[in-house]
Amino acid sequence: MTVQDYTLICAIGTPLTAQDELHVEGLEVHVHDQWEGGATGILAGGTMGAMQLLTDEVYSQLLHHAVRFSRGQGEVMAGIGDTSLARTNERARTAAEAKVDAVVVLCPFFIKFSQEQLIDYFVAVADRSRLPTYLYDLPAMTGTALELETVARLSEHPNIVGIKCSREVNFIRRLIEMDLPKFKVIAAQAELVDMFLGHGYRRHLDGVFSLAPAWAREIFRAADAGDSDGAARVQRRFSKLLAILKHYGVFPTFSAILNARGVPGSFAPAPYSPLESDAREQVMREPVVLELIERYSMSPSPLQG
Repeated sequence: MTVQDYTLICAIGTPLTAQDELHVEGLEVHVHDQWEGGATGILAGGTMGAMQLLTDEVYSQLLHHAVRFSRGQGEVMAGIGDTSLARTNERARTAAEAKVDAVVVLCPFFIKFSQEQLIDYFVAVADRSRLPTYLYDLPAMTGTALELETVARLSEHPNIVGIKCSREVNFIRRLIEMDLPKFKVIAAQAELVDMFLGHGYRRHLDGVFSLAPAWAREIFRAADAGDSDGAARVQRRFSKLLAILKHYGVFPTFSAILNARGVPGSFAPAPYSPLESDAREQVMREPVVLELIERYSMSPSPLQG
């Protein structure tokens, strides 16, 4: 297995201006950072991108500019899962117009559906979509979990090519062991990447990676070199970052850290508020945050043509 034989997808945030419009310069810097850091793909409009909190116009601009700023450097995926089939299909149409490479579909939320209804839902999306379709299993947010049998049945659809799985380790392991034909299982367990790599599993996606994509890449490099201690050492940085995000508030803290790194814009859409000054100062004093800013601060680059 070569060092290039891996999947590292960073779920990016959505930078906004004070007027809640897309901060195009902030997006350019943020996207460029992912490719420079070693990402093989990005997910725009995923959970970290807060697609459900964006206007349709901002969402469309986000996808179009993410594709433009990526310029063939890797796969650009778009989150399209919404509360209904009609709304999700509208998001899929926008994604197709933006010419992203694939779409990622949450279970519908607010109203709960049975597993059979979910199969009908995902099949209908995949039938209509012109883009390769990934399931997105995130029961902590949607309140609905896909069952193994449901995933297996959906994997038979020619346009459903994989799943982003934000579930417990044993569920992800069982999915992998099913070895579904031509179906990619992408783990979303940012605190356990080194463990998965130690067992040879190399497909990973998470939002916290987009804070420090170069660190995420270091875990892969250490694992490829047989340096399990080094991989675990970098892994602990992500565990600390995740703990900080959860303690102070994910979106405001994500925004504060990126701003401190030199990425402009607010990554915390309303009704979120920026961190209070005291909380922000505490975050910036955290050793792992200081290390991240010191190593990977940047200056906003001019807009690409």
